[in-house]
Amino acid sequence: MHFGDPSAAAATPAANPLPQATIVQAPGMTYDYHISQAVGAGLTVQASFQITDHDFIPDFANYVSTGTFKVQIKIGDRYLSNVPVVGANIFGTGQAPMPVNMGTLARNTIVYVSLTDTSNNPNQIDITFRGRQVN
Repeated sequence: MHFGDPSAAAATPAANPLPQATIVQAPGMTYDYHISQAVGAGLTVQASFQITDHDFIPDFANYVSTGTFKVQIKIGDRYLSNVPVVGANIFGTGQAPMPVNMGTLARNTIVYVSLTDTSNNPNQIDITFRGRQVN
């Protein structure tokens, strides 16, 4: 097989299908922390996750939701914003995830996320913080 062979390129996805979900736990490699939350129409729910195994440097945050929402993020005892912010303003889009600058989150740090539905319909919100484990 060589790089100029179109038949080889067409056969590659079937021969080597991409994994559906991969969590790499080696320090220095990409790692995801994920929150999936159902939020009732006009309601606010709280979710959290704990940094495990190694310190974590978040690089990007993105989301998928079935409606609009506001979010407020608290790391330990520190809020990233003083009021809830429209989700798209914090997370960007799937095509252009928002770079985040939260600094290094130490192992065992708890990240709290407050989600408020603004669509006035039941809302499924999935948020991913993608970054690197260090130490």
